[in-house]
Amino acid sequence: VGAGLLATLCYGYAANYTRRHLSAVPPLAAAAGSQAGSALLLAPLALWLWPATTPGPRDWLAVLALGVLCTALAYVFYFRLIQRVGPTGAVSVTFLIPLFALVWGALFLGEGLSPGMALGGAIVLLGTALSTGVLGRGRAERSGTR
Repeated sequence: VGAGLLATLCYGYAANYTRRHLSAVPPLAAAAGSQAGSALLLAPLALWLWPATTPGPRDWLAVLALGVLCTALAYVFYFRLIQRVGPTGAVSVTFLIPLFALVWGALFLGEGLSPGMALGGAIVLLGTALSTGVLGRGRAERSGTR
């Protein structure tokens, strides 16, 4: 729980730091720097915890696909979003990840959906709409009305 809360705090801080101090840096450069820094920091831990059996080619291809498509490409889009819509709008995308996980789990894995999950999803959607200004006070302020 502590690690999850710390990660959330760091995510919010990093988005605002990026907007304030790295707005002139191209998204590709910001993503590359972020990923290179992370790789350098995690390399000693990876070497220390290396598995007894070396992963095979299929495993390496899966890691490469996850690293390039699901992380590197996603970070380029993320840094571009920070430049275009700001940190709040960019971070709000992450609020929807649990909803997509539920939908994909139901569609592709046959997992069940409960009324509690639907209620939680509705709360997430409402919170996201409120935090981005799609609903409520932020929308009125953008349009110049109250």
